Amino acid sequence: MNDHSSSVEFDWHKRCYDALDFMRDRADDGRDVAAEILLQAEEKDDQVMRLSAELLYAFANFFDKKIDLAEPEFARLAQQFEILHDHDCMMMSLFGSVAVLYRRGLTREAYDICH
Repeated sequence: MNDHSSSVEFDWHKRCYDALDFMRDRADDGRDVAAEILLQAEEKDDQVMRLSAELLYAFANFFDKKIDLAEPEFARLAQQFEILHDHDCMMMSLFGSVAVLYRRGLTREAYDICH
């Protein structure tokens, strides 16, 4: 392996956070990053990476006000990440659930997830 290939390792964690930043302005920009991560996940057969891409798609739906599509995905992904013991991604999935509940005016239910 040459020095160049080892220094260009795909940092999908950073790309996930980049996608969330992009989505504030354009959800489709986040979807583009999710597609990039999904491709890498398939190439590497990485389940956590694949689920993280799906989480980005759920957030894109949330930012596009497609709450009915996002809500079940956040719940499903939180369960999947819990099974895989990935607490960071589980927390982001739960954050999505909290955001959905808050947007719907269900602040008590959102609070309950946090405690």
